[in-house]
Order: sequence, then C-alpha cells, then structure tokens
Amino acid sequence: MNQLFQIANPKHKQLFLDFDEKIQFNASELGVGKHKIGAEVYVSWYKHDYADQFDETAHSKEIEIEVTK
Repeated sequence: MNQLFQIANPKHKQLFLDFDEKIQFNASELGVGKHKIGAEVYVSWYKHDYADQFDETAHSKEIEIEVTK
C-alpha cells in the first residue's frame, strides 16, 4: 500500500512543528537589560514516494526576560 503522508492534516503537521526543546544559555551572553526571546522552526523535504514536497516555518510566542547585575 502506497499512502502519502498528508502534512495538511493538523495531526501530521503537529508532529513536525509542535515540540518542546530546551535551549540553555548564560544570561551574561545577553547582557544587562530587557530582552525578548523567541524561536523559529523550519522544516522541508523533497517529494518522496510517501510524501509530497513540503516546507514550512513556525514561530514560538516571544517572552520577555530581564537580566540584572
């Protein structure tokens, strides 16, 4: 059976673009002050027997942090 992976399906799209990844860095890398932090995810692939060509970018919600001395 040859079925295409349908990225238009919200459940399939969620598999690739909704995830929880921890990113660690030192506050000293940012410096003192208020900073907005967000993330961007980009996924793409060429057409295969099981999937159509696809590319998409998703953005997280930004958060604001304050680094004090």
